[in-house]
Amino acid sequence: HKTGRKKIRVGWVSGDLRDHAVGNFVVPILEQLDRTQFESIVYYNSHISDAMSQRARQATARWHATADMSDAQLAARIRQDDVHLLIDLAGHTDGSRLQVFAHRPAPVQATWLGYPSTTGLTSMDYVLVPPDPILLAGGWCSETPLALPDCYCARDASQLSTEAMLAQPCDANGFITFGCLNNFAKVSPSAVATWARILDEVPDARLILVATGGTDDELVSDIRARFETLGVAAARLDIRSRMNLQTYRAAYREIDIGLDPFPFNGGTTGFDSLCMGAPFITLEGLGLHARMGGNLLRVIGLHELIASTVDDYVAKAVALASRREELRQIRVDLPQRMRASPLLDIKRFAHGLEQVFHKILR
Repeated sequence: HKTGRKKIRVGWVSGDLRDHAVGNFVVPILEQLDRTQFESIVYYNSHISDAMSQRARQATARWHATADMSDAQLAARIRQDDVHLLIDLAGHTDGSRLQVFAHRPAPVQATWLGYPSTTGLTSMDYVLVPPDPILLAGGWCSETPLALPDCYCARDASQLSTEAMLAQPCDANGFITFGCLNNFAKVSPSAVATWARILDEVPDARLILVATGGTDDELVSDIRARFETLGVAAARLDIRSRMNLQTYRAAYREIDIGLDPFPFNGGTTGFDSLCMGAPFITLEGLGLHARMGGNLLRVIGLHELIASTVDDYVAKAVALASRREELRQIRVDLPQRMRASPLLDIKRFAHGLEQVFHKILR
């Protein structure tokens, strides 16, 4: 499929090309792909139509509504379109059509972004990953890992907060506020125990958490009980329900130091945290799901916030909480670090993705 002779037909399988974390990352990329070389065909597995899904439709050559198709029907549709490269954007999440990939409707199949782990399918050829030697060594996935040039994903620079360099929250509060705005379902017992250790060593600190249905007394009581068992008083926890986008983004301005959950790191939430000026501590593992936070921090040069062990995670969080001037400087520098990084360079990311597509098909 040489340039100028035949366009490469790329199929995108997703139910999330709408106002959704995946849509916010992928749709701007679709808009930047070189249409003289690539023909994007979307297989949209949702009935939801909104402004973002309309943008996605305008950025693609063909758009198929597939939510009512059986796996066999969708596989036949993809074969009929003669797709060269088929990309899964959902993995094992809601709206997934992984069984279609098991039908092998395209000669080359890859997974990216929607689910930061392996699909486990022998019919999935590649998993796209950050340029991380640990991930590229494989062993954690059934697919062949293939590196994207700079980073795992990128977003438009408009996502960057212009308020990120305002006063550090602890300056107004008189105490450090830790925070994790991930769905609490991601927070493992090990993470709870680790965060309790951090709060024990920073006695006046508070911790903001998010629980799905956080206004539900039974759920909030359960979360408080997990921490109280480890010696953390209920008054030190600020447990919030799911928020709209504006309230969610504003919450980052209340956080001095983010605490990335583990072993399943935050992906979109980590990205949002950095855009909103809140640095976070992360613990790296060996799979993609456990290296999301570290890869984000590494791209912007904050290697010192990446921990290799639980004890290291605790030490880094406690030390940063005590070094207020360093913490203030990180917050002030974050907008420029983000602007200068490939994380907010959609054109660069799209060009890199094009090079990966050419490499796969060669």
